[in-house]
Amino acid sequence: MLISISKRSTPFNERSKRGEWNNKELINNSSNISMILGDISAYLGNFNEAVMYYTQANSNSNKINHKIIDMYTDLRRFNEAHEMIKSNNNDDINEHKLLLSKNADWAKSTNEHRTAAKMYIDAGEYMKAIELSDLHGWTDILLDISRRLDKSDHEYLECCARSLTRLGEYAFAADCYAKYGDIENQLNLYIESYNWEEAFSLVEKHHDYTRKVYLPYANWLAENDKFEEAQTAFIKAGLQNEAISVLEQLATCAAKESRFDDAGFYYWKLSVLCLNMLDNETITKTDYQELLDRYDNFQRKADVYYVYNNIHHFLHEPFASHMSETYFNMARYLIHILQFGDIPEVSKAYSFSDFVFNNVFCFCSISFLMNSIC
Repeated sequence: MLISISKRSTPFNERSKRGEWNNKELINNSSNISMILGDISAYLGNFNEAVMYYTQANSNSNKINHKIIDMYTDLRRFNEAHEMIKSNNNDDINEHKLLLSKNADWAKSTNEHRTAAKMYIDAGEYMKAIELSDLHGWTDILLDISRRLDKSDHEYLECCARSLTRLGEYAFAADCYAKYGDIENQLNLYIESYNWEEAFSLVEKHHDYTRKVYLPYANWLAENDKFEEAQTAFIKAGLQNEAISVLEQLATCAAKESRFDDAGFYYWKLSVLCLNMLDNETITKTDYQELLDRYDNFQRKADVYYVYNNIHHFLHEPFASHMSETYFNMARYLIHILQFGDIPEVSKAYSFSDFVFNNVFCFCSISFLMNSIC
């Protein structure tokens, strides 16, 4: 504006010669004269006088005098510009927002970024406010923006959510996605922050995302050595093969650590899992036979480890929970079953020969004690 004022303040006769002014129109139109006098006063630094002339030029109009507003804006006298807009009978909210935006630009240029961000919000320039808040990590301003936004403001809400996520405010970011119904990104945040309870609660309402939640949940459980819960989660995710793999790892580790009772339990669960999978109507004949074979194999291992656990306890613990004949029959059973194939960590020779040796030793000890007493 000040450039235009400078131009208007050149000698009248020169501008008249160039055809920029029509003297008759100036004489007949007093508002033009007042406008020119206002420009000259502004150029000379007499701003109050300029306001007076601009007001005279606009006396017959109910519209906002933009000449005064522009002058105050150029002078960074924003408060006076706002007062000028308020004093007008046709107060326009858009004019306020435009002025606030210019004020915010000025505040930003003078490094008053927080003030600028708040002004951008009031002016409805949410994207600029979000960018400044994200740059400085102002969570409170981002939350203020998100609460002002409507569910139709997808773009702004998504930007708020991304900024809040970068700042580690996952719950607030999820609220932004929830506001306009972005279930997938909402679940992604819950998964990323390991907020499984909220994820499960959301999945109960939107069953299509069950696998999306339970698969990473199962992997997280497995990474934290919670294998039993992991295999249950794999089943809920519809990943039976992964569930079988986890249980097989558990059973193998249990057998290697001589926890034969646990190994038998895991193999029993595996057999039940395979049996349940046989009920699937879409399964092919080949897969059906394969599952049936795996079921038989797991059942056999479950039985062997269950029996072998008793033999192992008898050989390594000072007290027995069964009669000697019962242990002897258990050993006979193992010898019979192991004829059809060895099972890891179960020794046919160990289970029988050591058992017989310990039994004979036990009987001899008892006989020696009885003879001593007699």
